[in-house]
Amino acid sequence: MKVPPPTSPSLANPSALSAALRAQADSGAAQVAAAATAPAPAQLDQPAALLATAHAGQPTPVADIGAALKAGSMTATAAVDQVIERVLVQHLGSTGSVATRREVEAALRDHLAEDPLLAAKVRALSQP
Repeated sequence: MKVPPPTSPSLANPSALSAALRAQADSGAAQVAAAATAPAPAQLDQPAALLATAHAGQPTPVADIGAALKAGSMTATAAVDQVIERVLVQHLGSTGSVATRREVEAALRDHLAEDPLLAAKVRALSQP
């Protein structure tokens, strides 16, 4: 009996995993940027209320980071670091090899720096 190859990216296919992580980072960076720049409606002046209404009532995986960035309690650099850390934990877990984790983190950071759209969004996070 022939076993079909896995359909999701795994550590057996670092290129696919890297692409999946880049997509996740793109999504996370966009969510952080949107949360950082979106004006809070008057009735949602409390961060908890704002978080509770994200994505049709469900907080995004980085909503707390966006709220902290918007409140000024987190720098843009720290926000990007937190998003990358969450992507790594979500996709590699806490028990992944250190070498793989470093390689994927470097790929994510390179992509954030080299992609003009993402680099502009990261720079915009630092703007008041």
